[in-house]
Amino acid sequence: MQERIDWRNKLHPAFFKLAQLNCQFEINWKKIELECRQELEKTGRNASAELRSKAVTRLNDKADKLMTKLDENLVEINQNYPELPHNPLAYSYLDPRSGQPADDLVPYLHWMRHGESLKRTEAEDAKGDIKAWRKLARTAEDQRRIVHKKGPIKAFQGDTVHRQLLELILCFEIKPLTAEERATCVDAYCACGKIHDADALKKQYRRLKRELEASTRASISSD
Repeated sequence: MQERIDWRNKLHPAFFKLAQLNCQFEINWKKIELECRQELEKTGRNASAELRSKAVTRLNDKADKLMTKLDENLVEINQNYPELPHNPLAYSYLDPRSGQPADDLVPYLHWMRHGESLKRTEAEDAKGDIKAWRKLARTAEDQRRIVHKKGPIKAFQGDTVHRQLLELILCFEIKPLTAEERATCVDAYCACGKIHDADALKKQYRRLKRELEASTRASISSD
């Protein structure tokens, strides 16, 4: 009888540190968003632009501190695992030549907004595709709003919290998790705090892999 492997042994040790960090970040980020809405509601629609601006500035400061702490933790993890084995498919929409988180902002925003790599869309845009041009323009607007703090961007479609955690699982799987193991893993590290259906997660995981593989093939063919 074949010995059953603990699902935790199917993931690289770095996964657990990153998953916990990701979970805590999502929880804290949601708190900041809630505080921002409550602050703006408290000031009221008829409040002066100065009062509303001060409320937003206070919350922006909290968000900046949260991002700074996240970067510090990521640097520490990277130092502990300098040669980290991973599945490159998971984040294939980012520029592997970058090495700088700031350089990955636009590819990340584009992937989250449109579900395809920036490189793939740029290849279609080069052929004169109008839809591709509109996608690039939308991503550019998101980036501009974030960099110049011109207010929140529109929420991404789909289940971004689960998608990001599934990307992390895909990245650091040593051996494939079963649907039940994946659900157990997500239960332990998802910021939503709910119990997850194994079949629903399986479908979401497969869809994510298909989208990543499609973007990767398109990027290779455009080189």
